[in-house]
Amino acid sequence: MSDSVETVAVSAQKKTEQRPFSKKEFSTLELTQESSRSLSNLLQKEAGIHIRSYGPGQLATLSSRGSGPEQNLLRWEGFSLANPMLGQSDLNLIPLFFIDQLSWQAGAGGLSVPQALGGSLLMRSKSPRIEGWQAGFGSSLGSFSRQQQQFLLAFAKNNWRQSLRLLVQSAVNDYPYRDLQAFGFPKPWKRREQAETARQAALYTLDLPLFKGQMDLRSWLQKDLQELPPTLLQAQQASSEVQNTLSWRNSLSWKKSFSRSVFQARLGYLYQDMAYSRNLNSEQHLTQAVFVQAQQFFALKNGALLINGRWGENQVQSSSYLNIKKEQQSRLSLGLRQAVLGAQLEGQLSLAHRSNLGVFPAGHLSFRKIWAAGLGLEVSLQRSIRFPTLNDRFWPLVGQEELAVEQGWQEELNIFWQDQRWGLHQLSFFNQEVENWILWLPNPNTALWEPQNLAAVWARGASWSSEKSFNLKKLGQLQLQIGANYNRISRHKSPSADLRDKQLEYRPIFSANFGLNYQYKAWRLGYHHLWDSPRYLDALNEESLAAYQLGQLQLAWKGKMAQYPIRLQLQVHNLWGAEYQLVAARPLPLQQWELSLFFSAQ
Repeated sequence: MSDSVETVAVSAQKKTEQRPFSKKEFSTLELTQESSRSLSNLLQKEAGIHIRSYGPGQLATLSSRGSGPEQNLLRWEGFSLANPMLGQSDLNLIPLFFIDQLSWQAGAGGLSVPQALGGSLLMRSKSPRIEGWQAGFGSSLGSFSRQQQQFLLAFAKNNWRQSLRLLVQSAVNDYPYRDLQAFGFPKPWKRREQAETARQAALYTLDLPLFKGQMDLRSWLQKDLQELPPTLLQAQQASSEVQNTLSWRNSLSWKKSFSRSVFQARLGYLYQDMAYSRNLNSEQHLTQAVFVQAQQFFALKNGALLINGRWGENQVQSSSYLNIKKEQQSRLSLGLRQAVLGAQLEGQLSLAHRSNLGVFPAGHLSFRKIWAAGLGLEVSLQRSIRFPTLNDRFWPLVGQEELAVEQGWQEELNIFWQDQRWGLHQLSFFNQEVENWILWLPNPNTALWEPQNLAAVWARGASWSSEKSFNLKKLGQLQLQIGANYNRISRHKSPSADLRDKQLEYRPIFSANFGLNYQYKAWRLGYHHLWDSPRYLDALNEESLAAYQLGQLQLAWKGKMAQYPIRLQLQVHNLWGAEYQLVAARPLPLQQWELSLFFSAQ
């Protein structure tokens, strides 16, 4: 027997004292809406994050505050997703169906997060907590023969939880585009060829009690095939370039809680086999990595103390290298958070070591104060470092083993205001100078591209964001979001006077976004609009890619079928059919759609 009770909505203001104001926590709803897409699709809607994409299924990298892809930290369950050879991660290879918790931090991070020059993107995968068996199925169809099927099988009982997720995806990506590099007028329309992609992936999670603590296992196996189409400046290839990537990431952690402290240990192992072929030529890069991490958290009176130690080794066996390349890395950090006179002080000091390069200090110090009126202030100072990648040091003919380590100072000011009537508003300013910035540039004597240390790079800018929710009572709920960013990044101490104070390549100076979400009973309608200013293609700022605007529309319905939850969703990307490029001579698709169905049972 059961009694029905009236549903009551409970709302509360988010507790912001324990995290930086500039930290973005992506909601479960945002992750669910994009679960049929990759990580790049979700991040592309954030005005403070610039995605440099070569096209659907092709390489997509992240830039923030003018930083390069290598200068941002992307971490999943303790793993750095950046390839040790390349120093960057392909966001198109990360399916959001495997991600349950996602946060983005520009500037100074938390007590246990290394200080990246740009920002930190942290991801976690969790086991479902619903007791008993749970099964789920999702299928999506979209433009250019894109299709994806995803499966979930989970079981939970008491403190034991486990799940298995499977994903199969493919796309032809034969979208039409106008060849802007062709001679004559009007420019001819063509159809993209040799751009097919395919993916098979599996993720297993297991949580269980062990030795009066909690053990978590995460195992992620993924295989990707990517045809690499030619640029508009190249002749059509007789046979396409193909890249096959097999990745296997494993993370095992154990956590034990005491009366006033928590201990956690983590062990990780990565195996990645990347094969590239073109006609009769082929390259193979085999990467293996292992890391061990331990951290101890102590609860203090009005504060916390964290001690974190990490050691790891990367090994790369490549057909491009003469022998196997190995590097060891370690980091020891001490973090302290303390409440003083109604304000919060937070600091972290780290010592980072890389084999054959030495030991370098990093860390941050921040002051945060929130008044009862909803007004907040945060001031932070950050010291960051980045080590050269293996390719920077050892790539044949052009690698520079003597490259210096990037080191930078960053100051940041955040003003935060939250009011029940006017909503949430934030204004941020940052200033950063980086010595020994590493950039691949053509050598005028050899005409070969090679890594070089720039004397200094100066980045500065500001961002503003606001959001407000409206309760329309019987007509539903409405949420508005708006934001804008200004970023200037230039060679500060270049020996060439012509290059000083010129914007670095592919960095937009201005960007803005607008979002609207309307909820009425089981229906949800969302629209997002993004604008990016022109991006320069050369060091002298003489050539640029045109500014562009993108609109995205989402319509979703949640209901039940035979007592089982079901969700239907329609998405239209590039709603207004903008012709634009994020990388020169790499056209991107016009309007495209996707229809998705998700069904679950327990």
